[in-house]
Amino acid sequence: KFWEIGNEMDGGWEDGGPVTARQYVTKYLAYARAMKQVDPSILVFGPVMSTSEFATEASYQLDGTTWTEEVLRLIGEAEVKDGARYLDGFDFHAYPYWTEGRPNAVNGLTAVRNLAPRMDTLVAMMGRRLQDPGSRLINMSELNMSVVSSNLLVRAENAVATALSLAQL
Repeated sequence: KFWEIGNEMDGGWEDGGPVTARQYVTKYLAYARAMKQVDPSILVFGPVMSTSEFATEASYQLDGTTWTEEVLRLIGEAEVKDGARYLDGFDFHAYPYWTEGRPNAVNGLTAVRNLAPRMDTLVAMMGRRLQDPGSRLINMSELNMSVVSSNLLVRAENAVATALSLAQL
């Protein structure tokens, strides 16, 4: 019933990435249209962003837009043009604590608290770019305090960070 198209295509560590927002949406729409034609009851999610930095991740179009806003705009325009719904939910990954040095719990828990304002930004972008934005789901399919490998990720503080992240979602 639930499908995601892509995985962190805004990042350079994935095969074929990073791609521009337009490149991603071109592929996304091809898959979503075909999938919904076979089974209209499925729910299709994208773009499975690598970050919750919705207001700062560049679209790579050299036009000042963000990756998130451009993806939502292009999908929203296609939905209006086709009279169809292709994006049932917006998916992203949240690893809010990045550090060059040794990770510590205080900084990690502080970084996690920044998720709520980012969610507000995403909801506002969806409201500007999609019809009926309130009926769209928001999914955080990966989360952890950080991708920086350390014992912090198996301590109680990381459990608290996970709970805080889910509460903000």
